[in-house]
Amino acid sequence: MKRKLIIATCQFPVSGNIKRNASYILRQMTEAKEKGADVSHFPESSLSGYAGTDFKRFKSQDETLRLGSLEKIIQLSSELEMWVIVGSHHFAKNNHLPFNCLWLIDNSGKIINRYDKRFCTGKEGEREHAY
Repeated sequence: MKRKLIIATCQFPVSGNIKRNASYILRQMTEAKEKGADVSHFPESSLSGYAGTDFKRFKSQDETLRLGSLEKIIQLSSELEMWVIVGSHHFAKNNHLPFNCLWLIDNSGKIINRYDKRFCTGKEGEREHAY
């Protein structure tokens, strides 16, 4: 018997407030699971917010909060046994320029992969929002 894959496409008012964004993400993951979803899909920058729109510059102190919030999402992914695709940003080692990224987290709470992009909207893009 074929099994259907149910994907919940989740949206909320993304802001520069990482705690608030994480709260929405965790709540919507739980709701999606309750409704039978196998995967919760969130938009680009859903955890961190959009540089230049939701905040002017990345702050190093936000990295601890962002990484801690990502860990909570990973933990809930494992508890719910649900795959999650969540948008954020990340900095490569020794690089002050950010990547917009999507994290792919499996249903056991393991990061499977990360998709990165940079400078897709022109030269100014992320460059003016670096550390």
